[in-house]
Amino acid sequence: MSNLAMLLICLVAGILLARAGRVSDNAHQALNAVIVHLALPAVTLRTLHGFAFDAEHLLPVLMPWALFAIGAILFWITGRALGLTRAQVGALTLVGGFGNTSFVGLPMIETLQGREGLALGLLIDQLGSYLALSTLGVSAAAWYATGPRVGVREMARRIITFPPVIALMLALALRPLPLAPALDQALARIGDTLAPLALLSVGM
Repeated sequence: MSNLAMLLICLVAGILLARAGRVSDNAHQALNAVIVHLALPAVTLRTLHGFAFDAEHLLPVLMPWALFAIGAILFWITGRALGLTRAQVGALTLVGGFGNTSFVGLPMIETLQGREGLALGLLIDQLGSYLALSTLGVSAAAWYATGPRVGVREMARRIITFPPVIALMLALALRPLPLAPALDQALARIGDTLAPLALLSVGM
C-alpha cells in the first residue's frame, strides 16, 4: 500500500508542478534522461545480475512482439475499412501496439508484485517492448511515413548503445562474479529513484 501511495503522490505532484508553472515545459525531459541513463540501468544491472533465467520466461518476453504484430494487422484492416490515411494507420499502429512498460509498467509491477517481480518486468521491457519498438516499431514508422527510412546499421547502433541494454549485457556477462557490497548498495540506492522519477515525469 505504501508503494501505491508513493506512486500516486509522485504522479499528482508532477501534474501540480507542471500546472502551477513551477517547472519548465520540458522539465520531464531532464527526468527522462536521468531515468534512462542512470536509474533504469542501475535497476537492470542489479536485478538481472542474479536472476535465474528459465524457459518459462520466454513467453512473457515474446508478448510485446505478438501484441504489436496483432495490432498492426488489425489497424491495417480497420484503416482499409474506414478509409483512413496512411499516416493515421501508422499512428494507430505505433500508439496502439506498444505500452509504456518502463515509466509506467515497471513502477506498477514493483507495486503489485514486489521486488521479486521486477526482474521479469525488466526482461519484458528490455528484450520485449524496447527491442520490438526499436526494430518493428521503427520499421513501421518508416513504412507509413514519407521521410527517409532508418537503415539496419543505424537501428542496431541505437539498440546496442541504449544504456539499459548495455546494463542488461553487463548483468549477463558479470553473472559468474558477485557484485561488491558497496557497488550493490550504490546500485540499489540509485535504482530506488526509478519509480518516483518515472511517475513525476508522467505527471509532468
